[in-house]
Amino acid sequence: MRLNNKGFAISGILYSMFILVITLMFLVLGILAGRRTVLNRLGEEAADAIESRRIYKVKCTQIKWNQSTLYSYDNLQKEQEVKLSEGYYLIQAWGGSGAKSNEGDGGKGAYAATIFQAETGNTKLYLNIGDGGDNILNKGSNLTYNGGGKGSGMSGSGGGATSVATHNGVLKDNLKNHKDAIILVAAGGGGAGKGNGGAGGNLSNGLDGEGSGNGPGAGATKTSGGTGGVDIDNHKSGSSGSFGVGGDAGIGEENKTQGGGGGGGYYGGGGAAASDTNNGGGGGGLSYIDDELLNFTKAILRNSGIFTSEYKMYIGVGIDGNHEMPDTHESTTSSILTQKKVGNVGPGYVRITPLVCS
Repeated sequence: MRLNNKGFAISGILYSMFILVITLMFLVLGILAGRRTVLNRLGEEAADAIESRRIYKVKCTQIKWNQSTLYSYDNLQKEQEVKLSEGYYLIQAWGGSGAKSNEGDGGKGAYAATIFQAETGNTKLYLNIGDGGDNILNKGSNLTYNGGGKGSGMSGSGGGATSVATHNGVLKDNLKNHKDAIILVAAGGGGAGKGNGGAGGNLSNGLDGEGSGNGPGAGATKTSGGTGGVDIDNHKSGSSGSFGVGGDAGIGEENKTQGGGGGGGYYGGGGAAASDTNNGGGGGGLSYIDDELLNFTKAILRNSGIFTSEYKMYIGVGIDGNHEMPDTHESTTSSILTQKKVGNVGPGYVRITPLVCS
């Protein structure tokens, strides 16, 4: 069958209309799909806003002091398991201090505190409370419980960190692969050598050790362990800290005071070098509070309740060992956040206080 020019024109019109219909169909489907995406996103944002508002409205009105003595924990150099009933708790932790030497003082342990909600009964927490560093009588040779680095010769080892988590294990081992289970870490101080050890740090950084040349260990940062002190003899350089553990001091002479070990922490402080020209104290470790818990805690503090302005200074924070912090062993209800000391000396400590919140 032959088509004249008129036939070709009609066929062209029909073909163009077909293409137009198909294009309009795809356009409508695209609009609908985009609308669904927008609606889903708005729904998610609304849910987040509702959840955020719910958290913001939580107000804590009472400290359940009559039960708090059940939740005080000293260092036992082993893991301690705690079972909490459903509710809200103030968790406070102190890191261990670094050991002294006959030429310097060990860095003091840090403090960290947050509010934690046990959403179900029988919630398990695992406490690993850092020990204080070995003193010069033990030649600083032992790795301190929960991450304190070894000292060299007659110098001190670093203090261990105190960690609280929902998964078992010390920081450098089990928790390395379960970082999302860590509630908080209070850092340990660096051990002393020919110079003072650096204090356990806040949530941003540990403090550097003191000493000669390039010898002192550096404090840990938010992203890595502190670097070790440097000597031209590699054997006498300190090692850097890493996740959960402070660096060891360089190899020095057995009967001489030289390099201190790094303090334990979320990241550990660096160990000091151990020579006559490059030496010093170890760096302090880094403290840590889980970001989600930190935001949760700050939201509750904004809503006040029992938390006065003085209380708020010591909750949802990490405080380095060179600054004032709550004392470890309280005596009255009102003193758990108001009785003070500068830094923690000796082994770490944990206090978990039940709160009444609504």
